[in-house]
Amino acid sequence: TDRVFFFEANVSSSESAADLVAATVAWAGGVSGLVNCAGNSTNISSLEMTPKQWREVMDVHIDGHFYMNQAVARHMVASGNGGAIVNFSSIAHIFGWPRRLPYAVSKAGIDALTRTLAVEWAEFGIRVNAIAPGYINTPLVVNATAKGYLDPTIVGMHAMGRFGEPNEIATGVKFLLSDDASFITGEVLTIDGGFSAKKIPWNK
Repeated sequence: TDRVFFFEANVSSSESAADLVAATVAWAGGVSGLVNCAGNSTNISSLEMTPKQWREVMDVHIDGHFYMNQAVARHMVASGNGGAIVNFSSIAHIFGWPRRLPYAVSKAGIDALTRTLAVEWAEFGIRVNAIAPGYINTPLVVNATAKGYLDPTIVGMHAMGRFGEPNEIATGVKFLLSDDASFITGEVLTIDGGFSAKKIPWNK
């Protein structure tokens, strides 16, 4: 039996999100968990940003997270089996990030969405949590570093003196989806190597 099912969808469309869940249920027989990590960003002055540029980030993050949460939760409620949802926030939710306004705003919004749905859906046995990653060595970050697009001093802003690895985020996601986290809901788990804790430069 195939363990992976690919379905192209536009998460910023409620109809597309519903179609994705329906196709997944038809393939797998049900849905017990959701990892909601679709995202995009921009690098534009807030004074120069167009409505289209604002919306293209907000649509994917805010609308996309809500529509996917809603579509999956509707199935979980109907099945009566509950489940677990993990959304993707970011360390950008706690500091001002110039030229990334819609990204930072949408990530703070995902925090609020996560907490609210966690409370609203607890009666159905649905847990809703989020992950807030620091800088992670994804292909995008690795390529940006190699090409000099990423400020190398950012590494030193992490207390652990390095960027994280994708598997370190995946481990957190796995935990929040598992029964080991059965009494955890409405939380935003920060996995950032001490980036948000460090605040100021410090060396021995």
